[in-house]
Amino acid sequence: YIKSWEMSYAQGNIIKYVTRYPYKYSNRESQVSDLKKARWYIDDIIKSLESLPVVPNPYGKVDEKT
Repeated sequence: YIKSWEMSYAQGNIIKYVTRYPYKYSNRESQVSDLKKARWYIDDIIKSLESLPVVPNPYGKVDEKT
């Protein structure tokens, strides 16, 4: 799935941690740890996107930060 969609390393890790947390561990602390790892990658992608300049799209409209 990750390879066929050509996802980045960070995107792949988000998918991995979110999908395995309920099955891999029998202890809640480990489940929460996996979700926190996924959140770290999500926050990292958000930071990267927020640092990019606003680029006009081909139709003349500008996608602004919300």
